[in-house]
Amino acid sequence: MEKWIRRPAGLTALFWRYLITTGVVVILLAVLWWFGMTTMMRYGIVYPANTAASGVEAVAQALSSGELDTEEIPYFYRWAIFDGGGQVRDPGNMDEKHLDYAEAALAGERDPQGMFYSQYHRLTQLPDGTTCVIQYDYSMPYGAEVLQRRLPEFQTCATIVLLLAWLTAGALSTHHFAGLLRRDAALLTGATEAIAQRRLDVPITGRARVREFGATLKAMDDLRQNLAESLESQWGMEQQRRLELAALTHDLKTPLSVISGNAELLGEDALTESQRESVDAIFRSALRLQDYVAQLRAMTGSEAALSREKETVSLPALAEGWREVGQSLCGAKPAAFRCPEVPRLELAVYRGDLDRAVSNLLDNAARYTPAGGEIRCEFSEDIAHTSGDVLLRLVVRDNGVGISPDFLPHIFEKFSRSVDTRVNAVRGSGLGLAIVKELVEMMHGTIDIESTPGQGTTVTVCIPFLRSEPDTTNAVLPCDGLHILVAEDNELSYEVATELLGMYHIRTERAENGAICVERFLSTAPGTFDAILMDLQMPVMNGLDATRTIRGLGRADAAEIPIISMTANASPADMQSCLDAGMTRHLAKPLDIHQLLDALAACCKKPQENRQDPT
Repeated sequence: MEKWIRRPAGLTALFWRYLITTGVVVILLAVLWWFGMTTMMRYGIVYPANTAASGVEAVAQALSSGELDTEEIPYFYRWAIFDGGGQVRDPGNMDEKHLDYAEAALAGERDPQGMFYSQYHRLTQLPDGTTCVIQYDYSMPYGAEVLQRRLPEFQTCATIVLLLAWLTAGALSTHHFAGLLRRDAALLTGATEAIAQRRLDVPITGRARVREFGATLKAMDDLRQNLAESLESQWGMEQQRRLELAALTHDLKTPLSVISGNAELLGEDALTESQRESVDAIFRSALRLQDYVAQLRAMTGSEAALSREKETVSLPALAEGWREVGQSLCGAKPAAFRCPEVPRLELAVYRGDLDRAVSNLLDNAARYTPAGGEIRCEFSEDIAHTSGDVLLRLVVRDNGVGISPDFLPHIFEKFSRSVDTRVNAVRGSGLGLAIVKELVEMMHGTIDIESTPGQGTTVTVCIPFLRSEPDTTNAVLPCDGLHILVAEDNELSYEVATELLGMYHIRTERAENGAICVERFLSTAPGTFDAILMDLQMPVMNGLDATRTIRGLGRADAAEIPIISMTANASPADMQSCLDAGMTRHLAKPLDIHQLLDALAACCKKPQENRQDPT
């Protein structure tokens, strides 16, 4: 049968081949069955079906003449003897059912005839005046009496054998042809799974035995190729867009790092009150610019799914920063900003997300609060009614223009703007509250908003938190005396990093690009540097290539020295690229000195006494 299916066949042709094959097998089995019965009859294993009918007259004559005794009647006959009154004198070898048939025949009734069973009777007068009723049917008796007595009728056995043979042949034929369909179906399933799993670079292989399945496979392979080409084109455009965005944010974050770093350095000096206010204003503006850049990256997906860790922070310390933001926003109106006493809580929260959420809420409230209005920011501790979690409840109230009831259900949609002219008169992108909602949900919190047009708006945020004692374990980590190689092409960024790290007695050396970084590392003795701060975007050799080169060196410290990336690109793909290149940690610009110190403390395990004196 395999030879019939070498070329792809249509489903109709395959079905007809299945029917023809099954029919031929059935006919062959019937012929073999008939040949088997003929052979058994030839050798006396069984007798023909008319054996009893053809010999019954001879038996009857022999009985009536007394030549044959009833005990000598052949075994394939049933017999019984009745007296002149029709009463059973000797039941012979008949059972009750066949005796009933014999009595009916003796009474002159017609022999019982059925579709599958017929009985025939021969009445014989015996010499003693009794009547012997001989009963027979058209069946093939066994050649041996013992078989006749112990086995079912031969026709039944032969029919069962023939049916079993037909069923077996049909099952084998069905299994064979079904196997062809299963193999082709498996090809289709594999192709579907490959496309669903986006394994579009692997061609769909396999030769279908059914023409329709083969056409489907070809269509799916064409679809795979088209999808691969389309996705490759989209990926190229996305990569180009991402690179352009990375370049833009890098260009923005680098000067922001310089601004915030220098502002922080200026804050360490002795300044007049006016100078300090100016420095604080510069620093706050830099923070707001950083937040805007972060919003831009978050909206474009370049910072989606970043790994985040909870920080232990003091709520009063956080609230003090929010007071400065609120007072700064309201002071330009002018409007009043109120922030009552804040509970003294140590929280384990996502600090960055919480900062951005509160800053956006304050900014949104300030936008829609007229001059002479008031904004209140209140904090409290609460317990969730359903889960029992401890919640930080933040309420921001204003007495601004409010929100219309029709627009309130859409308030958290991106780029949504009310049709209210009083609202549209305020410049905005419609992103602030959408971003707040996303940040709150990322922190597993809830946000609700109530508003009355002309009276103001109240936003309530509930965020679960863990009570925590201040962690003092990292405070004593030995960062003093570390010797850091800084690969940074921007001189101002290097100076800021040097000044900030110098405040913690950490020495630095600069490498203007990746190639110089590798050369400087090779030219020094093992253990000279405790870590390397590596910018990613540098001329001559970028940070990824420099890291791979260092990791591939034969020196023992090349594989162990911590390499911490510094880049404005903080997407998951960028982070994974850094890890794949062999970097230890990934830090986003502008650098947070505390995050940098934590990273150095975690990576640099060199004991204090073994470090070189920074002086």
